[in-house]
Amino acid sequence: MEKRDTKKLLIEVGAELIYKNGYSNTGILDILNKAGVPKGSFYFYFKSKEDFCLQLIDFFVEMYVNQAVKILVEEKNIPPRERLKSFFSYSQCHFEGGGCTKGCPLGNLILEMSEINENIRLKLVDGYQKMNEPLIICIEEGIQKGEISSDLDKDELTLFIQNSWEGALMNMKLTRNSKALVLFNKFIFENFLR
Repeated sequence: MEKRDTKKLLIEVGAELIYKNGYSNTGILDILNKAGVPKGSFYFYFKSKEDFCLQLIDFFVEMYVNQAVKILVEEKNIPPRERLKSFFSYSQCHFEGGGCTKGCPLGNLILEMSEINENIRLKLVDGYQKMNEPLIICIEEGIQKGEISSDLDKDELTLFIQNSWEGALMNMKLTRNSKALVLFNKFIFENFLR
């Protein structure tokens, strides 16, 4: 296996384990054993478990942003408001497909690590800003096209939507059902963005 493939494998396996068990409950040996990679390999690619987590955040953010850009930015033939609706419907189906049990990978890390590790917290802040960019672009386009009220500030609206979605995901994880996600979509698209 090439070096790049091994690093990617470690990140993918680590992402799965940390998403399922949390950062604190996932050891380096757990990742290495599941990946079938020798012990010394981890420190060839990562300085520490913290460094691994920082790179893992980049991995999660990149996955999210790629999907968000595809739906929210590149689908120019679909009106912006419909793209927003499609994106959150797609996300709802994704979480329902996982049994409504895991929540947002970054949200989980925020809850677990933001009071414990400042470097991870700051990386998560940066990640959230990057995740909001496709949403801001779509909202701004919706305002320009008159689909979203120009009385709404695009940055504030983006933050409100993102915070509401994360709150709905936390409720989903707690209750093990998607009622909060359904309610999110109802209020955002039938009230705020109608």
